Amino acid sequence: MTTEAVEVCPHCMSENVFENWDVEKQGFVAKCWQCGHEIMLCDECLHADDNPKKVCDWHGVYANGKMRGGSCFRGSTHEKSQKRAGASQQEQNPTNIPMQV
Repeated sequence: MTTEAVEVCPHCMSENVFENWDVEKQGFVAKCWQCGHEIMLCDECLHADDNPKKVCDWHGVYANGKMRGGSCFRGSTHEKSQKRAGASQQEQNPTNIPMQV
């Protein structure tokens, strides 16, 4: 089902609005429009039909006093500089500029 997902980024505190978001197709992880970090769409998870008890088991990963990512039963987030295993070429290089090795 497509909805408008709204989430505040825990990294930069910007409010993100994702119009026409479908968690069944797009999942519960999105990128912050302001800082580019991956964020969990926690409100979508808490109101999902497959989560009637509103379970949240989020565990943040911190280093040097900053959140570096985290995980829950829905998935995990990473710093914007990290490349996720299995990430699409578009996710790894959204500008489509040839990457030098």
